[in-house]
Amino acid sequence: MKRYQILWVIALSLCLMNQPSSAATVYVTDSLKITLRTGPGTDNKIIAILSSGERLEVLETGNDWTRVRVLGSEGEQKEGWLLSRFLIERQPWEMQARNLAKETTSLKEKLGVTEKKWRNLPTEHGSFRRSFKRPRRVSKKSRRILTL
Repeated sequence: MKRYQILWVIALSLCLMNQPSSAATVYVTDSLKITLRTGPGTDNKIIAILSSGERLEVLETGNDWTRVRVLGSEGEQKEGWLLSRFLIERQPWEMQARNLAKETTSLKEKLGVTEKKWRNLPTEHGSFRRSFKRPRRVSKKSRRILTL
């Protein structure tokens, strides 16, 4: 009886290993062009040539090959197989560098605006301080209240 339970657990585990996990977004690795094929293997027909940085959705993973859907901007979505070793989960370095350059430009613009406001602060602060520079006469009655 125990032998059947062990066999059942092993069979169930094998079935679950081939199930596609939740769809992950991956990218074609840095500076390459790779082939998208109709099936897992180099003997299958080439559907498309993919460039580095193209976004793909993982549909199924095998030993050396992964079935993906190309997440292009066009309405047409292609599905096919490609070698798993060409996929990475992070954005390629070139894309990251481009995004960081845009972010740097935006931050420099914000810094310029902030520095301009900062330079104007002493002027604004000085006029504010001058309005409170002259001490006012305080009556004896007010002094008594303040000292309590």
